[in-house]
Amino acid sequence: MMRIKKLNKKGFTMVELLAVIVILGILAIISVAAVQGIIAKAKERYYKSKKYTSTRRTDSVQIKDAAGNTANCNVNVYVDKTAPSCGGVSG
Repeated sequence: MMRIKKLNKKGFTMVELLAVIVILGILAIISVAAVQGIIAKAKERYYKSKKYTSTRRTDSVQIKDAAGNTANCNVNVYVDKTAPSCGGVSG
């Protein structure tokens, strides 16, 4: 009779390692998709809040040009810039 030696097997098989890698890949795809959704919602909320919190004020101003002509202008004043809308005087 032939004697069968019992081998000491240590470590993981290739199938086990491949299964772990596949599972980790699936979890990574799910988490990246979730994080991208969270980032998109945060950006949307940020821009909506900026839209509603920006302050605007309209001032009426009289402007005279070099020829002495006057024009009434409504100036929309925003938080960090002005956007004049004048009639009659080109600037």
